[in-house]
Amino acid sequence: MKNKFIWFFVLAVMFLMPVFASAKKVTVYLFSRETCPHCQDAKKFLENLKSDSEYKDLFEVRNLDVVKYPAYSDLYDEVAKKMDEEDTSGVPYIIIGDETFLGFGSSSGERIKTTIKETSMDEDFVSPIADIVGNNGELLFEEESKTPLLIPLFIVLGIVALLFVFVIAARSEPKPKKKKNK
Repeated sequence: MKNKFIWFFVLAVMFLMPVFASAKKVTVYLFSRETCPHCQDAKKFLENLKSDSEYKDLFEVRNLDVVKYPAYSDLYDEVAKKMDEEDTSGVPYIIIGDETFLGFGSSSGERIKTTIKETSMDEDFVSPIADIVGNNGELLFEEESKTPLLIPLFIVLGIVALLFVFVIAARSEPKPKKKKNK
């Protein structure tokens, strides 16, 4: 019986460890246009970085297409003004923490990676544009929901299933075999 409790505890810790042991997730705001080749390069870079095990849990990307959604163009102007940008004429315009990147080229990748890492490790960091984009970095008007509700649901269901299996295993005692009379 003790072995069952130990195994259950070990499995529960292994299952829940990635949920609780992560750095602060940084929001990367990417103002872009669908027809902009540098924007597409920036998107591909961020998508590839998202699949890198060192970075995948450190950030999320908010892609804000300023042509497809004109409200994002107004947001771009307001954010750029707040960030003291003098030139707000182009995209991609990337905001990570309190750093901005106008354009995307060969040297941008390493600077973006460093900024994501540094910002994610600063637990006291508050985005200077939080008052513009909304509480907790959520946009006031969403292009689409980027947080699937199914993931937390599956986590809860997984925990419930593990508990159910454990309870059934703990209650079921092997019954002694009856000897047949000859």
